[in-house]
Amino acid sequence: MDTASFIGVRASVKTSLGETHEGVIFTYDPTSSALVLEQRKGADPKATYRIIKTSVVREIVVLQGVEPAAEDAPEKLPLPDVNMAAVRAREERAVARAKEDLAHVNPSVTVRAQSIYDALRKTMPCEWREKDNDHYVLVLNEVLVSPPYTPDLCKGKPGPTLTRVQKVLAGELEKLKREVPAN
Repeated sequence: MDTASFIGVRASVKTSLGETHEGVIFTYDPTSSALVLEQRKGADPKATYRIIKTSVVREIVVLQGVEPAAEDAPEKLPLPDVNMAAVRAREERAVARAKEDLAHVNPSVTVRAQSIYDALRKTMPCEWREKDNDHYVLVLNEVLVSPPYTPDLCKGKPGPTLTRVQKVLAGELEKLKREVPAN
């Protein structure tokens, strides 16, 4: 399939993953073997650009051919304007978030322990604590969770905070159990 010949057409792209994406084929990059699909909602000037590897493309159905160019139209269409301030701000937020996430990684614990910590941290402030080569999770500055990080090993002042941490931990352990089947 010569994907480059579809540039500029409105098409429906079906993938081997069972997905169907519709839009204008904006470009094709032979180096990365990817096509870029421009998707717009109605007359909205904003667009989403979806990059699809051609190795997963099963079928391209042309919905509308290329619009004929006007006599005075440039040979190549100009790229849309990019708000570089917004791009930099988005990049800065992503870098700050990545640094924050990295600060919470404990290289001395198992993948399971880190997964539990990360799951708890999504909804409650947490930090790692170490004592006698054991790593504990301090949740909400009130509840200490001891290895192997189960609800019955949560220690803290009895009350709603302890109960909440135990309940969230039990739910997260259940999710982890479903995600990683036992061997």
